[in-house]
This record gives sequence, C-alpha cells and structure tokens, in this order.
Amino acid sequence: MSKELKDFHADVWHCTKCFCCAYINPYYLTDENYYDGCPAGKYFKFDSHHASGRMEIARGIIEEELPYPSEKLLEIIYSCTTCGLCQANCSFLKDLTPVDVIEAVRRKLVADGIGPMPQHKRFAESIKKEHNPYREEHSKRFKSFKDAKINPDAEIIYYIGCTSSYRTKEIAQSTIEILNKLNIDYTILGDDEWCCGSPLFRTGQMNEGKMVMEHNIKVINNKYPKAKQILFSCAGCYRAFKKDYDELSELKLKPKTEHISEFIQKLIKKGKLNFNKKDVSITYHDPCHLGRHLGVYEQPREVINSFSNLVEMPRNRINAWCCGSGGGVKSAFNDMAMATAIDRLNEAISTNSDILMSTCPFCKLNLSQANEKNTEKIEIMDLVEYIAKIL
Repeated sequence: MSKELKDFHADVWHCTKCFCCAYINPYYLTDENYYDGCPAGKYFKFDSHHASGRMEIARGIIEEELPYPSEKLLEIIYSCTTCGLCQANCSFLKDLTPVDVIEAVRRKLVADGIGPMPQHKRFAESIKKEHNPYREEHSKRFKSFKDAKINPDAEIIYYIGCTSSYRTKEIAQSTIEILNKLNIDYTILGDDEWCCGSPLFRTGQMNEGKMVMEHNIKVINNKYPKAKQILFSCAGCYRAFKKDYDELSELKLKPKTEHISEFIQKLIKKGKLNFNKKDVSITYHDPCHLGRHLGVYEQPREVINSFSNLVEMPRNRINAWCCGSGGGVKSAFNDMAMATAIDRLNEAISTNSDILMSTCPFCKLNLSQANEKNTEKIEIMDLVEYIAKIL
C-alpha cells in the first residue's frame, strides 16, 4: 500500500537542502552546457521548485506550519515531472526518495479535495468513461492496427497502452510487425485493455487508478490463464505494472513483465535475432520510467549498438535529462514540457547524430511536438520503429 505523507516525516527532516540533487554530479559532467538536472527548477528558477524546496514544503504540510492550500502550492507540487534525477543524485542519503514524498503530497492534496490540477481531473474523467486519458472512443482503440493477434491461449501478452493506441500508433504497429515477423506466440487484449493507471497514480488520484488497475489484473489473470509474460513498448505502462501494481494491489499478476527492449536484447544474446550493422549514428534518450525508475539502461543500448553506432548525449543513464512530459506536467504545464523537450533536442543535436531514439511513446510524442517548434531539427524514432524497418 502507498505511504501517507506523515510517514515521510523523518525523510523530509533528513534532507539537508544542499541542492546537489538539482544538478548533474560534476564527476559525470562532460559538457558544462548541460549541468542542470531538475526540469521544473530550471524552468521556474525558484528553489521551491527543486526537490529540496519541495521537501521543505512537505515538512511544512506535515507539521501544519504552511498556509494550506494555495494556487502557488499546486503549481510547485504538480510541476514536478517525477523524473527521479533528484533521488538518483542525492549526495547525502541514498534512502531519501523525494519523488515518493512529492507523490505522497499529491495524494494528500487529492484526499483533502484540493488537488489535482483541473487538467488532471479531466483526464481522470476520460479514463473513467472511455478507459483512456485522451477523450477518445474506447471502441476505436484497436481498430487501426493491422494483423494484431488475439489469442486467449497465447503465452505472451502485448499491452499496447493509451498513447500508442491513440497518438503514436506507429510504435504499436511496429511492435506488432516485429512480433509477427519473429513468429512470437502473442496476443493483444483488445477491448479488455484499459489505461494502466499511471497518469492517475502520478497525480495522486489513487481511487481512480486502483479501479483500472484491478480491472487489468483480473482480465489478464482470468481470461489469459496460459500467459507467462506481458510485453510493453511504453515505459510508463511498464513502470505501472511492475512497480505500482506490485505495491498497491492485493491481487498479483501471474505473468512476468518485460519491456520490448529487454525482450529483443535477450533474443539477440540467444542468437535468435541478428542485424547487419549500418553506418548510422543514433543517440539514445533514456525514458525516466524505464531508466531511473526501473534501472533499465543497458538493454536498449545493446540493441541499438547491434545495428548502428551509438553516440551518447552529455546527460545519459542515471543523469539523463527528462523529456519534460511526465508526472502530469504535459497536460497542466505544456509550456514547461515544451521548453524541457527543446533542451533535450538541442543536446541530441550537439552529438551530430542522425537519429534521436527512445523507448517510450510519451517521450516520442513530446519530443516530436517540440521538434516542430525548434529551430534545428533531428529525426526522432522509437526503437521498435527502426527495428521494424530493418528486420
């Protein structure tokens, strides 16, 4: 079960407010132009928007010292992308988890009837009505995908997710093409697939999140009894199933979970999948939910290196700069999301790579929209899109 804010009282006191978490560790710094680590802190330029400031705000709420509520408080708490760089780079105590504290504040704001932001309430209403945050008709969720298999006896489930179902359909279609070409015994969930709940959990809307979570677990466990594995092309969905579901639900998923990049890397290692290496330079963007939240750094890189030349950005792996869209920020603070994504695009362009590649549809969506506004352009692709073309 999720902790209450008061359970983090010791954590907020142990934060020394040193602000080391706001920047890249100098030990890993390769380019002084890319020293920032906290998207909200850089965008709003106030200490309160960094993790250290938010920890002090959390202490003030716990000890009832802070005027509560206020419009500014909502901005500060909900402008965090929950990227996790702060807790990954905490120089004082590795047990401190500012993201968990921020999410606990959000849960309290919602429980007290103060939060979330109006935009977050709207996508919660959409998820309740149409099982997705995009206000799209649920009945149209899977109609555009060609050759997707539905087999209740399959051993592998491909969970597509809302963003790839409605916004970045090319990622879902590419994943389906790869699984078909490799003759993988898989199925999609069809109309039984609902939103994973990640947008709800990240914004503190726990009751709504648990509703879709319980639905997904029951469908998978009861309707797909032979399933041994669930594959994800969405980092956010993968994080929700692997971490949120495990922590929040008394019902446990029977199949194991795995990201498509991990799945493909294993096939390569076993000699079941080989690529001809091409003279193309690719730089890789670590999705926060896949990297810092779940520790998946090397598998996508090994796959990329098998067919191209990987060129690292100055901020990568544990120090990767967020795309700017997570934690409900894209819906409530789109200007910040765009500015953060443009920072990442310029960093990618600085590597002189041909392609900026990621492994998350939400990252691709935000980066692509920012790419349209940016002065310089770079081709943006998801890992599965490229593989589907060369397989």
